[in-house]
Amino acid sequence: MLNIHNLNYSSSRTLLFQRFSVIFTDALFVYAVHECCKCIDGKKAGKELTEKPKFILSVLLLWNFGLLIVDHIHFQYNGFLFGLMLLSIARLFQKRHMEGALLFAVLLHFKHIYLYVAPAYGIYLLRSYCFTANKPEPTASSLVSTLPFQERPLPCILGSKLLGFVQCFGQSALRHRLLSVGKAGDASIFLILTTTGHYSLFPLLFTAPELPIKILLMLLFTIYSISSLKTLFRKDKTLFNWMETFYLLGLAPLEIFCEFVFPFTSWKLKYPFIPLLLTSVYCAVGITYAWFRLYVSVLTDPPVGKTKKQ
Repeated sequence: MLNIHNLNYSSSRTLLFQRFSVIFTDALFVYAVHECCKCIDGKKAGKELTEKPKFILSVLLLWNFGLLIVDHIHFQYNGFLFGLMLLSIARLFQKRHMEGALLFAVLLHFKHIYLYVAPAYGIYLLRSYCFTANKPEPTASSLVSTLPFQERPLPCILGSKLLGFVQCFGQSALRHRLLSVGKAGDASIFLILTTTGHYSLFPLLFTAPELPIKILLMLLFTIYSISSLKTLFRKDKTLFNWMETFYLLGLAPLEIFCEFVFPFTSWKLKYPFIPLLLTSVYCAVGITYAWFRLYVSVLTDPPVGKTKKQ
């Protein structure tokens, strides 16, 4: 009934189109990162450029390991879509509400998975743009007071988006791409989520030549993330407790087993899904824990306004 004629088909023109179109559309992502970084509070800025929150955030976004392998190796246009999302949020911070709403509407037409972010947008626009008579206009830091997004509009909305983004691949993971650079607790959650989420993308690159590439790229990004945020929050004792440290270090033996031990066992032919199963379950544990920490922090921390008054 089915006759396949295009097995092992290859087109150099198609490959060039895919690669260069991704690079070209990433220009929007770069511009959106620039706009978002202008909205970041620079009170914690150090003397050195590499210690400034805006610089750290721009590096964590522009040189992101996850977007690099998914868009430029696996081939997708998530950088372009993520750019629309970032630019929309930046416009909300800048009080340009109509532009932000329009950009988000365009984003929804490109990819419907962003739909579950719409309630947060809707409530924020109702409070800050539609119902502002005789009331002070809410700030971007109070994006949604009735939803668990207080104090963290940028990271929470984008974290929600990235949860669905990674779930598209059937992975139990998420990449919490932005962090609130003004608080060590948010940085800790970011590091747990981004490290676990990036590792959950490893099964997308399954060929032998790609193995050293993905390991090296993830190590470089993870080392920079941890070192830069430790420098930014040097006054805090530590970003991880012993349990979180033990969990993150556990990714190393998991990778060794999946890539170097399991292929030589008798289970490879009978249970080839075991590495993917172990990866998904292990990452799901870390992500669930990180989201639990995030919600506890959101529900227990005082609102921004009260904190400033105190």
